[in-house]
Amino acid sequence: MIHTFPAEPDGNRYEVNGLALLNNELYVLCREDEQQVDIHSTTDFALLRQITVEGTDGVQDIAACAQKQCIYLFDFDIHRLGLDGSVTKWSVDMQIMTARVTPSSDLIVICYEEDDEGYFSYVPYVISSETGDCLRRFLPQLLENKFLLEDCMQLSDDCYVVCYPSANGGRLCRVDGQGRIVRSSRDDVRMKLPTRIAMDGDNFTFVADQKKCCVLLFDPVLDFVCNVTEGLDVCPRRMVYDEVTRRLYMDQDSANVIVVQL
Repeated sequence: MIHTFPAEPDGNRYEVNGLALLNNELYVLCREDEQQVDIHSTTDFALLRQITVEGTDGVQDIAACAQKQCIYLFDFDIHRLGLDGSVTKWSVDMQIMTARVTPSSDLIVICYEEDDEGYFSYVPYVISSETGDCLRRFLPQLLENKFLLEDCMQLSDDCYVVCYPSANGGRLCRVDGQGRIVRSSRDDVRMKLPTRIAMDGDNFTFVADQKKCCVLLFDPVLDFVCNVTEGLDVCPRRMVYDEVTRRLYMDQDSANVIVVQL
């Protein structure tokens, strides 16, 4: 661990609701009700500026796209804020819980929805970053808990890595575009509450386990490698990985931001 800084630069305590990286800057989504994003330097971690996004309602997540030079905020809509000052909003009409940018610069959003039998589940949608149209909806055929999906990231091919909790712990899976499981983490590597995943350029996967208070690393075939936060006092819920500097940025009990050099 190389740095810890409070996500409360004005002295008010609030939760970290999301983290994103763009152009050597860390975007910290906080103060959900006030639609505030704090922007820190990744060089000295100083607070550079703050932005407030009007017209949002309970923002749940933030993502950044280097190719399109923009950040996204997600509530019941998708808000795209270009670094050139442009603003775009697309309506989804469902509560977005988690969102990701794909290798092709489209979006994966996990939405909270009700099925025909009255059951609620978290369902991934692939959204065009050009038009806001839905390109695909798929429901991963999870082994133990088809209703509660915490995170989903797309690989370079037509496969996805997902994590989810269950009564017996949690699991990391690779699924295809039809939601069929291709591979899963082993039963003897149980997580308690996986909440976020991050991937490097070689498809190694980091998993933030909030209840185990650690970040676990898995190789491209989802075999366990190590606990990268061994000996550190962490309790991550949100996390983002910087491929260039090989740093993990994560929240600590939703209040502080911790920087771990790998």
